Amino acid sequence: MKIFVTNSFKCELGDYNSMCKFEGKKSDVLGNEMNIMVNSSLEDYYNTYKRNPYVSSIKITMDDSQFIVNWEVTIEESPDGKAYIGLTSMGASGTSDGIDGSINRAFEKIKLKKNSLLSEISKKTEIADILDFNFKSKTEGFGIRQIFTIYTNPDIYPYLPKKVNKNFIVGKIFEETPQTTHNNGQLISSLDSGDTHFKIMNSLFKRNRSN
Repeated sequence: MKIFVTNSFKCELGDYNSMCKFEGKKSDVLGNEMNIMVNSSLEDYYNTYKRNPYVSSIKITMDDSQFIVNWEVTIEESPDGKAYIGLTSMGASGTSDGIDGSINRAFEKIKLKKNSLLSEISKKTEIADILDFNFKSKTEGFGIRQIFTIYTNPDIYPYLPKKVNKNFIVGKIFEETPQTTHNNGQLISSLDSGDTHFKIMNSLFKRNRSN
């Protein structure tokens, strides 16, 4: 069982900082509430299907000609038997290189964020990095780096029993310097499958945001 969560948002021209704001708050009007939408869907997957969820895919397109960001997240059953109930990310924009560049700042910020999860949620929390998004701007030497992480909360969402794929490791180890560069391009949507659960979740989310 897969579900898909997707959204897009438009920023003011030249506002690179807003292009990497995926940690939305309910008070935001920009539309960049990836963590709110995805975390709600992860919890729903756990409670509805009685399966351990995880984020298996994140697709992002940034267009700094029109300053539009599109994203799509795929949720399915976790292969390692752990319930990854939360998605978070940290990023930075600006000149890419140097100690104060976006590449280094994003790397340092996600390290601090992961340390804070252990105190904010639980010492039992398990964390896995899943996407190192490194966007190369049309402006020479300028870019955005965003590192996405999923995490568990076993005190509230204990791992449900299942057969574990011991050959599958959730997450990747990212280096201080990103290994991949993402340029302007078209996001290939997998929503053509007509997944009904996503449509239900999306409509529920919109109603909740309006309350």
